[in-house]
This record gives sequence, C-alpha cells and structure tokens, in this order.
Amino acid sequence: MHRLGLFGGAFDPIHYGHLRLAETAEAECGLEKILFLPSAFPPHKEPTLLTPFRHRLSMLNLALAGKECFSCSPVEEFLSPPSYSIDTVEFLRKSLTPDNEFFFLIGIDAFLEICTWKRYEELLECVSFVVSEREGDLAERKRNLAQTLEYRQEGHLWKSCSDRKDIIFLRRPPLVLSSSNIREKIKNGESIVGLVPPRVQEYIMLNSLYCQG
Repeated sequence: MHRLGLFGGAFDPIHYGHLRLAETAEAECGLEKILFLPSAFPPHKEPTLLTPFRHRLSMLNLALAGKECFSCSPVEEFLSPPSYSIDTVEFLRKSLTPDNEFFFLIGIDAFLEICTWKRYEELLECVSFVVSEREGDLAERKRNLAQTLEYRQEGHLWKSCSDRKDIIFLRRPPLVLSSSNIREKIKNGESIVGLVPPRVQEYIMLNSLYCQG
C-alpha cells in the first residue's frame, strides 16, 4: 500500500505553517506523497471572500516546486459545489489506483468540529486523520470527542472501537501562523518576509493580492 497524505484547505495564501505541518506528517507517519487540495467552494467560507482559485493554485505550485513528495491538485474546481471533504475523498478513491492508503492532514481546531462535517462517519472509515496539535488546554474537548466517536486514546494515537481508521496526533508542534494574519499584514503594508516562501511573496506583490479589504 502507498501511504498518501491529503491536505485540504483554502491556502489563501499558503504559508510556512502549512509546509511545516506537511513535512511533520511526512516524517512521523511515513507518508510517501502528500497531495495539497485547495478548496474551490468551502462550505464554511463565503466564496466571494476567497482569492480566486487560480491565484491560490498558482501560489501552491510555486511553494511546492522542487519538493519531490509534495504536489497539488485542482480536483475540487471540477467537483459540484460546495467542496465537502467526503466528496473529494470519494472522487480520489475512484480515480487513483486502489493501492493507496489515505491520511487526511488537519489542524486540531478543525478536527474538534468533525461531527459537523458532511458524512463524517464515512470519512472516519476511509481515511486516517493526522492531527496537528497546538498549545492550549484542549484535553477535555479531546476526551469528549473521543467518547463521542467511540475511540480510545493511546498516547498520540486514537484507536477505534469499531471499523474506523486510526487517528494520529503529531508530536512536533506547529508553526503559529495564519493566512488571515498574513492577509492583514499585507493590507496594512507590513512585511511578510519569513511567513511565506519568497516566490509566493513575489506572486502576491506582482498580482496585488490582499492589498484591499
């Protein structure tokens, strides 16, 4: 089986925090490839507030250039809106070779809301979630979610009491960065050096992205 990571998100813009999460998942989970999946019509975001898909895809391609194990796919642009994760995963399962084992990369805040996702039970059966933690007292919320989903906690691993896939919590802490903060810095004329790859920064400036609210 090939261990394939799936990393979805708006990536508006992609930054070093995203890349750090992917690199950590690759190392700790033994992933052979990670596929970045920019959301075309995310259900929890207002589409008109997102940077056009082509720009976000272009920035991803620039950020991932030269990274052998990382690539991106525009698949969600061609699926019926909105972009639900279960629909994307089902499409990939049908279109890719059957010898792929899927690992779904996600931040802890989004994971804690998993019960609000469309057909989340099915998603837990077909992908192993790889969760990036953050600082903060989330122990009680995690414990309650594990009980709700019927998982038992074994250190950095949650094991299902049924047929669901394992849930893996990454050990390496994430970089504390956010796309919204980067957009705000650009709008205010502040430097974003060290927050996004240089080629992404050049693209943002060349296309005058995020300059207005």
